[in-house]
Amino acid sequence: MLIPYRVKNPVRTIPLATYTLVVLNVLVFGLTTGRDLTITDRVVRDWAFVGGHEWFLRSFASQFLHGDLLHLIFNMYFLWLFGPAVEERLGHGRFLGLYFGAGLAGDLLHWASSGANTIPLIGASGAIMGILGSYWWLFTWSRVRVLFLIFFFLPYLRVFEIPALWLILFYVAMDFLGIAGPAPGDFVAHFAHIGGMLFGLVFPQVMAVRRDPEAVSQIKVLQADGVDLKEMSVSALETLLEHTPDDPALFSALVTAAVRESRPQKVAAAFRNAPQKFIQECPTAVSTMLLELKRFPRLLLPVHYLQLAGRLGATGQYYAQTQILQLMLSVYPRAPECETALLRLARLYLEQWKDPKAARIYLDALLGRAPSGPLADEARMILSRTAGG
Repeated sequence: MLIPYRVKNPVRTIPLATYTLVVLNVLVFGLTTGRDLTITDRVVRDWAFVGGHEWFLRSFASQFLHGDLLHLIFNMYFLWLFGPAVEERLGHGRFLGLYFGAGLAGDLLHWASSGANTIPLIGASGAIMGILGSYWWLFTWSRVRVLFLIFFFLPYLRVFEIPALWLILFYVAMDFLGIAGPAPGDFVAHFAHIGGMLFGLVFPQVMAVRRDPEAVSQIKVLQADGVDLKEMSVSALETLLEHTPDDPALFSALVTAAVRESRPQKVAAAFRNAPQKFIQECPTAVSTMLLELKRFPRLLLPVHYLQLAGRLGATGQYYAQTQILQLMLSVYPRAPECETALLRLARLYLEQWKDPKAARIYLDALLGRAPSGPLADEARMILSRTAGG
C-alpha cells in the first residue's frame, strides 16, 4: 500500500475552495450518520446515486455523503493533500467545476457499467480521483513523499519519494485490477474512480491550463525543502519566472541573485513582463535593479520613476527614494515629470535630510524650468519658509 503524506509542490495562495469542500463534507457527514458514525439507511435511500430520472440531483448530493468515518477521512485527506496545487493553477471557479464534473462523470460511468443493477453510490471518490487526474497532468513530475506499507508475517514499512506520475498510476492500476477481478466484499466503485480520473485528466487540457515541466518541479522540490528563493541561482529563478512571469517574490529573488552572481542580463526581460505590478508590490527590488545593477535606467519611463519613488517613500525607504529621483533627473533631464521630481527632492532634503541649502538648489532649479504654475507656487512657499535656513 502506498500512502502519500507530503506533496513537494508549494502553493502561494489560500485554497479556499478546497478548505470549503472539506468543511462541507465533514458537516454533512455529521448530519447524515448515526451514533455509530455510519450513514443511515434513510439517507442512502433518499440521496444515493442510482441513476434514474433524478440522476443529476442525486449525483450532486451523493458527493457529500460518506458511508463511515474511514471513507470520509481517506477522501478528505487526498483532497487536502492534492487539491491546493490544482486549485491554485485552475482558479477557484474552474476547480469547483473540475470537482463536481469529475464526480458526475464517475457516477455516470458507474451507472453505465452497472445498467439496471446499479448499486447505490455515495462518496466524493470520483471527484477526488478527478483532482488526482488533473494533478497527474499539471504536475506530472512533482515529487511526493510516500509510506510503503505491506504485511507479510510482520508489517514492513519504508519511506521514499516518487514522482506524482507513478503514485497516481499505482491507484489507477489498483482500480483496473479491481474491475478485472473484484475481491469478495469489495464495495469500491472502481468505474466511478476511472470516470473521475479520465475527466480530471482531460479537463486542464481542454482549458489550456499551463503544465509544469520537469525542471520547474525539480525547483519546487528545493522550495518545499526549505531553500529560500533568494538563495536560488539566476538560472533556477529564470525557469520559474517563465511559468509565473508576474510573480513579485520571484522577481525580487531574481534581482538578488543577479546582484550576487553579477548576471544582470536576465533581469530586464523579467521586469518587462509586469512593470507596473513589480513597481507596486516589490519597489525595493526594482530600485535595486536600477541602482545596483546599473544597466537598465531607461527600462522605466519618467512616470514610472515617480511611481517607484512614491512607493519607496510610502515604505519609509527615503534614501532609495532620493537616489531614484536623482537618477530620473540624469536619465530624462528634459522630461516634464522632472519638475515634480525636483519638488519631491526638495521636500526630502528639507524634511528627511535636514539640509535646507540642498533643498533650495532643487527649488531654484524647478523655478528656472517652470516659473509659473502650481508647482512653482509651492516651491516659492517652501522657499519663503526656509529663507532663514
